[in-house]
Amino acid sequence: MTDLDRPSIAFDDPQPERPGDRPRGAPAQAVLAGGAFFVATGFTFVELVYGIASLMHVGDEVVMLPTWIVLSIVMLTVGIGVGRGKLWAVRLFRWLSFVSMALYLPLLVLALYLNAGPMPIDRGLAVVMFVSAVVKLLPFIIIYRALRKVRWLDPDSLPHEWEPPYIQR
Repeated sequence: MTDLDRPSIAFDDPQPERPGDRPRGAPAQAVLAGGAFFVATGFTFVELVYGIASLMHVGDEVVMLPTWIVLSIVMLTVGIGVGRGKLWAVRLFRWLSFVSMALYLPLLVLALYLNAGPMPIDRGLAVVMFVSAVVKLLPFIIIYRALRKVRWLDPDSLPHEWEPPYIQR
């Protein structure tokens, strides 16, 4: 084997580019999707917990404090992590967004069930869930568009594909 037959090694790029943590701050569309995430995913989580509690005939006062504590921890973790550009937070943001979108129709069915029959299980919660379904439509559209278009929110994207941060430092 001669020197001409050996594959050449590029010395100008010692390590290939790999997905990883993003720079601090997010692009404008990701910031907008983050705000929409808090509304849509927060409402979805609260509706799910309160709906299941109503089905099990558990009082709201029993689930209120644990629900808000868990929701606060999750939202702060995702918000701070995405703001710092952490890859695990971007993955968690995507996963929770997709789960929330997947629960949209089942929560509407649950609201119908809670309001069905001559003796509804929880008519008040059902009305809140219907109103919430209308309110969540726009945030879900914003999140979906951002997940499809913003490379910064794609965990498999490479650094040269990322949009510049919202706040240039």
